[in-house]
Amino acid sequence: MGAGKIAVGLIKGYMRLVYRPRFTYADESLQTENFDKPSVIIANHCDHRDAVFLMASLGGKISTLTARDWYEKPQYKWVLKDAGCIPCDRGGLDTEWLREAREAIANGRSVLIFPEGHTRHDGEMNEFKSGFALLAVMTGAPVVCIGLSGRYRKFRHTYACIGTPTPTERTLRIDSKSLAQESAAYREKVDNLRRRAGAVCAAVPAAERADVGADNKENETKERAEI
Repeated sequence: MGAGKIAVGLIKGYMRLVYRPRFTYADESLQTENFDKPSVIIANHCDHRDAVFLMASLGGKISTLTARDWYEKPQYKWVLKDAGCIPCDRGGLDTEWLREAREAIANGRSVLIFPEGHTRHDGEMNEFKSGFALLAVMTGAPVVCIGLSGRYRKFRHTYACIGTPTPTERTLRIDSKSLAQESAAYREKVDNLRRRAGAVCAAVPAAERADVGADNKENETKERAEI
């Protein structure tokens, strides 16, 4: 086992220990975080910890779409590559990620995508880009929506709500208008799940929950410094 894979295992263990994932479900009869069937997993993006948190918390083999500008940084690339991350150029007409994502699904891996493209910290969501919907219809993989509460605090539970998998019909007849409509509908689903996760978190006694506090503000400060 290489150094990258060892680091990935250690990071995932750290995330589970420190941020203590707690899931709720849109359908209580489908209480599982194990994605044995390759799926397109989408979630809101409120913090740079979101991707590693979900990769550490969800079961099954998962590849994550990662911004190429982060993926190419030498201090991260050696780990991101062994974590199965797929680089994507957020600002260009990059189609290589789509080929790699289709290949990942064909090989039995789910693909985690944050359709907003960037983190947002004000409690709202950006519009969704339609790449995830294109991947779903090209592969026939079901789409699983996850809403993240966006509240991280060390040694407190971090909440997320998992939606019911939505079947997708595989087709090569694709039009941009349909993809845009699908993206908007899925954005609404994710937003509803995000609000449910936030409501569950808010109902927990203050001493036990991860309110938006020092950890999140520290992350925002770092992000502004990197821009």
